[in-house]
Amino acid sequence: MLALLIMAISPLFLFSKIYFQKMRKLSREVKSEESNFSNILQENLRFRLLIRAMGIFPKRRQKLTASQQELFVLKMRQLNFSTYTQSAMKICINAGYLLTFIWGIYRLHSGQISFGTMTAFLQLVARIQTPILALITYIPGFVRFRVSADRLLELKEGEIEPQIEQQRLLGTTVLKIQDLSFRYEDKWVLNNLNLNLMAGQPTAIVGPSGKGKTTLIRLLLSLIKAEKGQILLTDREGSRPLTAAHRINFAYIPQGNSLFSGTIRENLMLHVKEGEHIALEKALWIACAEFVLELPDGVDTVVGESGMGLSEGQAQRIAIARALMHNGDIWLFDEVTSALDRNTADTLIKRLLEFGQDKLCLFVTHDLNLADTCVQRIYLD
Repeated sequence: MLALLIMAISPLFLFSKIYFQKMRKLSREVKSEESNFSNILQENLRFRLLIRAMGIFPKRRQKLTASQQELFVLKMRQLNFSTYTQSAMKICINAGYLLTFIWGIYRLHSGQISFGTMTAFLQLVARIQTPILALITYIPGFVRFRVSADRLLELKEGEIEPQIEQQRLLGTTVLKIQDLSFRYEDKWVLNNLNLNLMAGQPTAIVGPSGKGKTTLIRLLLSLIKAEKGQILLTDREGSRPLTAAHRINFAYIPQGNSLFSGTIRENLMLHVKEGEHIALEKALWIACAEFVLELPDGVDTVVGESGMGLSEGQAQRIAIARALMHNGDIWLFDEVTSALDRNTADTLIKRLLEFGQDKLCLFVTHDLNLADTCVQRIYLD
């Protein structure tokens, strides 16, 4: 009888496998759409002024509504599937109890068991069924937990840079690039690049978009690894290969607005340590950002995310001052004049070159006026 019962319920194991696969698939789709909905909502809030200026509010609202509707459909599909399958499993278990009861009545009627034996057996079945029914209610939550855990594990298994001790160099004088090559998939963006950066001899990298200028900066910051070639740093103690540990020696200004929410002082002090930075007022003057001192709250003025409350040019100059505060030996400027008018740009470049006479300066730019002020000009095409 036991063997027959096992054979009868064996299809349930196949059903459970199908159930878990389907439930995980639905949970993944829900989590993915939740992420998409959050991204759209965040973009609408972050770029609300741009959306108003471009008059695209109806389209952005339509996109958000469509994502919300898709999320609703997926959650309803997940809920319905969970409800139907749980109901089916409960019906099967209760049907098993009913069959057990009928079987007991038959045995009792035929005189094969006593009434006490039947009662004890039914109580035993009930004790087994109760935790199973309780467990069924936890299965959907467990599947959702497993999907969430899988998403976190995917992040954990991604490329994470280990924490390493930063190495401050003693007066970097030369940065040498030897036969440097890098490609994205099958497209080479840098191929056997050779370049020497010397302290006090600013260099401009000029060229069309997509020719490897920003990629070169990422290689110098050790954010990505070259396919071939090497980068060497030379200071008073000799030469050594560039690694992520040397990143502390770089003052980097990326393209666009790179301010964080908080006060201007917090942004300026973000990348510096005690005793290792120049005076705040001096950094603001070199970056042509003296306007900060004239604000009602001065350097304690609060700015929103991505410099909300400031013009693009103002935010860019504060970002330059932030990099200068770090007082690194190597300056990397990516389109440092892109949001500035000509007069301000000229004043900024003049002050940077005067203050950075002992620095290794690399300007990635489309500004030919800036390129003409540099001692060395490299054209990538």
